[in-house]
Amino acid sequence: MPGSRIAVSLAAVALALSLPATGLAQEPSEQVTDTTAAPDVPTAITAADMVTMAEENSTRLRATRGRIQPLTDITALVEELPSVIAGIDSLLADSASLAPELLSRRQLTSLHLIWDRYSRQLGDWQGILSERAQQLGEEQDSVAAMRAVWEVTSDTAAAAGYPEAAIGVIGSALALIDSVEAEIRVRFDTVLSLQNTVSELRGSATEVLDGIQTAQSQAQLHLFTPESPPLWQAIISPGELSWTHVMESFQQDFRELSMFWTDADERIPVQVATLLAILVAILLLRRRSKHLIEEDPDIEKSAQILDRPFSVLLLIALLTMRTFHPQLPVVVVDLARLLALIPALRLLPALVHPALRRPLYGFAALWLFNDLLNILPEASTLHRVGTLLVAAASLAGLVWTLRNVADGVVESRRRRARFVLQVSRLGVVTLSGSIIGNVLGFVDLSHMLLDATLLSALIALGLFAAAVIVEALVHLLIRTRTAQSIASVRRHSNLLVRRVIEIARAAAFIMWFTWTLSAFGLLRPLVSAGMAVLMTPLNVGSLSISLGNIVAFFLAIYVAVLASRLTRFLLEQDVYPRLTLPRGVPGAVTKVSQYLIIGLGLMIAFAASGFDLSSLALLAGALGVGIGFGLQAIVNNFVSGLILIFERPVQVGDAIQLDTLTGTVTNIGIRASTVRTFDGAEVIVPNADMITGRVTNWTLSDRLRRIEIQVGVSYDSDPRRVGELLLEVAKQQPDCLKDPEPYVLFDRFGDSALEFIVRFWTSDYSNWLEIESQATYAVHDALKAEGIQIPFPQRDVHLKSREDGAES
Repeated sequence: MPGSRIAVSLAAVALALSLPATGLAQEPSEQVTDTTAAPDVPTAITAADMVTMAEENSTRLRATRGRIQPLTDITALVEELPSVIAGIDSLLADSASLAPELLSRRQLTSLHLIWDRYSRQLGDWQGILSERAQQLGEEQDSVAAMRAVWEVTSDTAAAAGYPEAAIGVIGSALALIDSVEAEIRVRFDTVLSLQNTVSELRGSATEVLDGIQTAQSQAQLHLFTPESPPLWQAIISPGELSWTHVMESFQQDFRELSMFWTDADERIPVQVATLLAILVAILLLRRRSKHLIEEDPDIEKSAQILDRPFSVLLLIALLTMRTFHPQLPVVVVDLARLLALIPALRLLPALVHPALRRPLYGFAALWLFNDLLNILPEASTLHRVGTLLVAAASLAGLVWTLRNVADGVVESRRRRARFVLQVSRLGVVTLSGSIIGNVLGFVDLSHMLLDATLLSALIALGLFAAAVIVEALVHLLIRTRTAQSIASVRRHSNLLVRRVIEIARAAAFIMWFTWTLSAFGLLRPLVSAGMAVLMTPLNVGSLSISLGNIVAFFLAIYVAVLASRLTRFLLEQDVYPRLTLPRGVPGAVTKVSQYLIIGLGLMIAFAASGFDLSSLALLAGALGVGIGFGLQAIVNNFVSGLILIFERPVQVGDAIQLDTLTGTVTNIGIRASTVRTFDGAEVIVPNADMITGRVTNWTLSDRLRRIEIQVGVSYDSDPRRVGELLLEVAKQQPDCLKDPEPYVLFDRFGDSALEFIVRFWTSDYSNWLEIESQATYAVHDALKAEGIQIPFPQRDVHLKSREDGAES
């Protein structure tokens, strides 16, 4: 309302011009509300603050008006609500929703997905409306508080005889408040009306879903109850096939497809774009694979997968459908399974054992025929006879394969084939149970066993093909230039390939096992039973813990350890070689990263296990007492380890001397460090000794080492010539540094020789002993070539004769 804001501004100016300064400053004391005595009672605005407060309130109300404008999600809700109401009314008018106990397992699953979709959508709407209602309520309370202040101000102004300009400001402010409150009420009424409608719809959906779930539970319990006469009686007196039921099934499938298309219209472009990008990558990799085969012929088999790029793409699209469309209708799932046969039959014959190709084609034909039978009512005689034929043919084919093909396959691939052999024997049991149940009238049990067995086999084929594709892509991608530019990939290619393949196979097995249990109706009971076992509390005194808490604790720690190892691997293989860091910094960064990840993992482990983190204060107090008595040395060593990491007086690779211990530091741990002596022994040194003791570090700032050779020559030698010769020998050493320069010292006159010292520096500290030895050899050879003798200690014995003739 621009007119109101202009009126407030003009009135404020008039008020500022008409009120004297003394009047603004001196208000009747009896009209001022004591805010300290009653903080919840609105306080009148003084005349001095009226202009400022009017402008501030106008700004706040404009912001409020902007916040209460219709939201995009509310507008979308209003637009979609009529179609949702129509869809729910249509479902409620259908007898299937009112009597779900009469439906088959497949129909119950399909109906459950439809109603679950509506329930989820209505639940999301309830959340949006609740959040909006809370927001509007807060805005309404804020405006009401503002109104109370201005009403008190109006009463005060009337009693104190404020000027007309002040009365006008108050009136304009209240008028603007009235306008905003009216808008809020309109929005609030709309939201409350929508909430009421959505709540009623969700109540109806929840009621129907409860009935469907009850029917599914009853159907699961009645699997071992015959619901139809034996097959021979049904053949003798077959019932009339209801084509109306078939048409209703078609209509239901069409409705599911229509709803799926409506819900997925925004996600399909993203899915198509993703698949096109994958196709381009596959084609590029296929082109690149020809050059890779020339470099490494071992990957030729992997490259054969890319000869059928569209089959690979179709299989990837089908396996990733739930990533883009979490709620897939039953009819879409059935179509996806049928389509999965196309890439599987295109890819697998060239990959599986030759003896398994004919059984593979036979399975595809049986699956297709069984899926077509689902169009017919399950209790009809025609459907029972058809499923009996499918089960018998599947059983016969499986038994023939086990007898004639299994031995050769097991000999070629023992580990995988033996597992498949055991699972196939279970398939013989389930197919036999399907045949027996069908004949005796256990129709629901028969169909469940047959469909679940065939579905498990189809899933296994699809996942096997996907695993083969992943292995082929990994073998090829790991050899591309981009991958080889990564140091960790280049140095550990075989290890990475092996790990990725192991993960892919494990994921495929877990997915197959989970989906198979779901197909047999065992997943939900097993998950419920497992969760009940994990969540059962174990009370030990005042401590209450469950098996789930223990599993979560150790799982979090295991993940933290893996993350720390992976971080260390990536830092050492890829990050540090690309950076120029001072010596010792990479080790410090690695240690700190590991400590942080492990520490964070411990906190997550405690939180995941249900441990009250507030109890850590008590634990810290107890730990402090423990440190004071028995853990002082451990904590001292831990803190000393941190000092070694950050201050870096001693680093990994340094040559040190600690008392009588001399060696190279190979590791700096949490409590102690490892020093490898030159004799090959590894000595564990507490970190505190490295900090508090007197440590000689030969390589702290550099890797230089001074070589010193002492040599003595005979007194007949020319000392200046000897010095020149020794200096020349030192300079000729390949590891002698020019800076600092080598030099020779005439040390002293020895007892038997003139003693010299040769000194020069080398940067190869690791091999200084060998360098010293080679230089000593060179000194000896040079002196010998010059004819300079190296004397050995000699003693002259003089014999004197005494006067009596005796020798002394």
